[in-house]
Amino acid sequence: MSICPICINPEGTPAVEVPVMYVPNETARLFEHSTRAEQEFSDKPVVAKFCIGIARYVQSPLLEYMSLGDAITSISIHKHQNLLPEEKIKFAIDSIFVDVACLVGVKINDAIRSQYLSVAIQYIAGLGPRKASSLIRGIESNGGILIRRDDLVLNGLTTKNIFMNCAPFFEIPSPDRYDKDVELLDATRIHPEDYELARKMAADALDLTEEEKQEIDQEEGGVVGKLFDEGTDKLDELLLEGYADQLEEHGHRKRSTLEMIKEELQNSYEELRKSFHILTSDEVFHLLTNESKETFQRGMLVTTIIQRIDNRFIMGNTQSGILCNLQRSNIVPYGEDWNLMAKYQTGQAIQAAVKSIDYDTFRAELSLLKDDLSNAFTGRKIEKFKGLWDFEAEQRDIQKELQADKVDTNKKRILKHPYFRNMNAKQAEDYLASKTNGEFVIRPSSKGVNHLTITWKIDNHLFQHIDVIESDKTNEYSLGRTLQVGNFKYHDLDELIVSHIHTLASKVEALKNHEKFRSEPMNDIKDWLVISVWCSS
Repeated sequence: MSICPICINPEGTPAVEVPVMYVPNETARLFEHSTRAEQEFSDKPVVAKFCIGIARYVQSPLLEYMSLGDAITSISIHKHQNLLPEEKIKFAIDSIFVDVACLVGVKINDAIRSQYLSVAIQYIAGLGPRKASSLIRGIESNGGILIRRDDLVLNGLTTKNIFMNCAPFFEIPSPDRYDKDVELLDATRIHPEDYELARKMAADALDLTEEEKQEIDQEEGGVVGKLFDEGTDKLDELLLEGYADQLEEHGHRKRSTLEMIKEELQNSYEELRKSFHILTSDEVFHLLTNESKETFQRGMLVTTIIQRIDNRFIMGNTQSGILCNLQRSNIVPYGEDWNLMAKYQTGQAIQAAVKSIDYDTFRAELSLLKDDLSNAFTGRKIEKFKGLWDFEAEQRDIQKELQADKVDTNKKRILKHPYFRNMNAKQAEDYLASKTNGEFVIRPSSKGVNHLTITWKIDNHLFQHIDVIESDKTNEYSLGRTLQVGNFKYHDLDELIVSHIHTLASKVEALKNHEKFRSEPMNDIKDWLVISVWCSS
């Protein structure tokens, strides 16, 4: 959490400081374009609906997740969840919702009055979407309020079995003044079948005789109300262990129930969940960049787009929005005298090694020195622990790859052209990664000697592999006199390069230069579209 000054005094000090909290926006993203948002806030622009979704998440994350319905499966909960059928994921999430809804409870009368709050009722034990909807209609037709839990059965709103399952999870807060029509224990998690046990505990705590208990029970609030008035700390004097032993002698296993009754009488419906989670700096980094310490770390090879060039340094941005800085000492080898402004250009994509990363400020120091690049790795670094890592299997795989490379070497094709390289697809992409957009290589095709492949760089991390069919060949290893790409035919490679590859590159460049083109990540594009629509409405 950070502090944002919203007003500055003449002395330059902030007059009012507002805490700024980063929260996950996954529920708000789904809410802003949902039918539910349109029904509730049809007069609000999309960006306002997004803000409402964020505010609701801060107030009650549980309700926001519950309100997503079937769309909850689109939320990323685990990196391998796509390996499971969607219905299994939904079933597991619904089971968790039931557990948490019963832990937290539902203020039933507030839920009846609010369609937003009522979404939690279906996750109460013994109910479900259909029974919850029927219960809501039943309460609305009986005055729109539930005064006591037992009214669920007495008014025919639920069956006895359903009542026994759901009753303790419906909270009916106690009124400011006691009333004979109100059951104070309805404001606790105590099950109705244990109400008499709770009253006896209250009477014992107050040291009342049976006659005194019966007399007080005739008064408003009864013995429970008197305990509340005199202080529930009297319950601490009870010997619950001995009482539990007596009950077990009569076949009643109520040891944990007695403890729960005591806790509820002292702190009814106390919050049992963990405190609201404030995102750590690492989580904020992942939220805003979609990167983590595993995907962006020291020693990793990353691609950055140059934004500014000076002979002393280069500044750039990754596609995930991380600001990258390259000092001259990390670009030019010792003893060399390069003109950085002549060697590099703005908008150029370069691959560099991460020297250091500040996850709090989203800044990284990179290096283009040969030693740093050769020692850099791509993707997640795998720790090889003895006893856990199969080193023998690794060596067998390495030998297989070496053997495969040896076979490929024996099948290498010789073609006299400046752009021809004996590479496979992966090698071609690695070779072009640090090149400028539009660069290409011509390479052998895995489809056979009657094919060539041209791999060209469209943009950062984006390549196209074009299949070229050769015909009218003088022999197996010569270049075909006719080269065909799709429906287009060319007489030689130079014609194909000028008429096809360069044309494609120029069209892509024209597309990128269009005023409507954006190269930011998808989340930023959505933000830009929302703001544009909002500003024009």
